[in-house]
Amino acid sequence: MIIYLDESYDQPKKRFILLGLLFNPSKILHGLLTQIHSKQRCLDKHNNIIETKYKNCFTKRNYEVCKKFIDAFMKSDSWFCAIVVDTHSTKFDLDYFGKPDETEAIKEARVYKKFTEMIISQNTKKITNAVLLVDEVTRCNHDQFIELIREAFCFAGTKYSVNKEKPTLRHVGSIKSDSPENVRICVCDLLLGCILNNNLPTRNRWKNKIRKYLIQILGIKNLLENSWIGRKVSSTIQRKFRIWYWKPSNKKGSDN
Repeated sequence: MIIYLDESYDQPKKRFILLGLLFNPSKILHGLLTQIHSKQRCLDKHNNIIETKYKNCFTKRNYEVCKKFIDAFMKSDSWFCAIVVDTHSTKFDLDYFGKPDETEAIKEARVYKKFTEMIISQNTKKITNAVLLVDEVTRCNHDQFIELIREAFCFAGTKYSVNKEKPTLRHVGSIKSDSPENVRICVCDLLLGCILNNNLPTRNRWKNKIRKYLIQILGIKNLLENSWIGRKVSSTIQRKFRIWYWKPSNKKGSDN
């Protein structure tokens, strides 16, 4: 099992922090995406090849490639889950994640680590010996992130691998998202982008269209919180694609 981890947030305010996991039990999705790229690629305004990612869905051509990536995801045996944290919520307190004398940057690093551990642990309870790969341009290059995730998940019988004969993760590493062998992380980026777009729509018609296409192909109302609470989305869909809108519980130290 190869798991890709990616993040997304709105610049510069970072109202929404999103983390996504793309689970790949086989190479089916990789093969489908490679076939797509052999025929058509996203291009910048100078006709240079660029990555198939949400931020690059700004023309009709690039939109069509992104559509094919979503179709490939739906046809594959891969599945996706995301956590969304609204930092503007009245219940979100950055000071909770750090000491009074620490800088906001340190507290933000703690937030990232906490929610990374949370989404991985919640979605790997029955998984062992998986490989976790993270885009090298994310926070994984800072604050000993890789080492901390290894300590939490890579040792059988301890922490998030407790009661397991094999560790949840056997390897954690950083990768370059623009390398052909890691094309699947672009799907993770694209799906996260659609979720962020539904919470904060842009003026770009093609980014809005790719979000609407994902909603259509999933057969759901939207990607917003009101559709993902109270079991409004079928279990069949959630086995393929699910979103967790995080809310703190009333009891300090626990979460919903």
